[in-house]
Amino acid sequence: MVKNYPSMRRHVIAYLKYSTEDAQLSLELNGESADAFEALFYAPTLREFLEHDDGMMISRINRTREALTRYGHHLRILASND
Repeated sequence: MVKNYPSMRRHVIAYLKYSTEDAQLSLELNGESADAFEALFYAPTLREFLEHDDGMMISRINRTREALTRYGHHLRILASND
């Protein structure tokens, strides 16, 4: 994800609801702000991911799922217009 997400980021973030907690968590983990997708996979280990859970992980998962659903819907509309 860390390697491949940057090339997809500009497409999916258009559908993502932002939260300052995402950026804050990432700042604490790796010194850089991040969106909800990045906040889910930027912890170097599962242990650190769980130790730094700020109680918002389920919200992040739901927001990323919703963003992917909206993006997928957009792609299906584009494909149906061809």
